[in-house]
Amino acid sequence: MTKVAFRQLAKQLLKEQGYKLTPVRELLIELFEQSNKPLSAYEIKEIVKERNLNVVTVYRTIKTYEELGLIHHIKSQNGYAKCSLDPVDHHNHHSFLVCVSCHDVKEYLDQSGCQSHKHKDLANQDFHCLSHVRETLGHCHSCHSKA
Repeated sequence: MTKVAFRQLAKQLLKEQGYKLTPVRELLIELFEQSNKPLSAYEIKEIVKERNLNVVTVYRTIKTYEELGLIHHIKSQNGYAKCSLDPVDHHNHHSFLVCVSCHDVKEYLDQSGCQSHKHKDLANQDFHCLSHVRETLGHCHSCHSKA
């Protein structure tokens, strides 16, 4: 998804869900579209602090963007990254390739989803998978070549 597409889609989703485009929401769209790496809550807080914006409002906006599927929490990086796939599919099964050297994150849709053998085992436990997120840690091509 291009930067323009991310911005347009974010604005469209916010409008469809009844949210106004406030300065904080606009700023976060800009931050995520410009970043090639996951942004930590601390990094976001520092940027917001420089602009005298309410930090609580920023955290609520991050939560809203996550619920809308615009961003994902990348646990291994303790940060948030923009969704590079269609956020309409955000309830599906997103997987991430995370480079432990340069912290680049590539997102892809895991087609096996909850149909995989592992998730079928959950059904034996009377547990029904709705969604899952997988992070695979390793080295991207560029970092692997340097090693």
